[in-house]
Amino acid sequence: MRPKAASLYFVIARYQETVFTSDNHYAQWQAVPAEDRSDAPAWWWDTALAAIDETATMPVEWCATLGVADESTYAKGAEVFRNALVGQTYLPQSENFPRKS
Repeated sequence: MRPKAASLYFVIARYQETVFTSDNHYAQWQAVPAEDRSDAPAWWWDTALAAIDETATMPVEWCATLGVADESTYAKGAEVFRNALVGQTYLPQSENFPRKS
């Protein structure tokens, strides 16, 4: 098991890579109408699982992007990703993101 500090560092790094880069994949995906949107990308699984029990609070900007209350935990943010992945029957390829092909 990873030490708590190492775990938090890993979670923050995964969030930054997945959502809060200059590309802002989550915002791009959310901007596509639901009927045209691809399934959530496979690269979100790691983020969704890494923070499942992380109690540290996210920066307010990240909370706003994910649509959760200010000062929500990383676990609450991970719930957003898990909910996006629920019920998927396939994992889209990167060229089919954020729209269906």
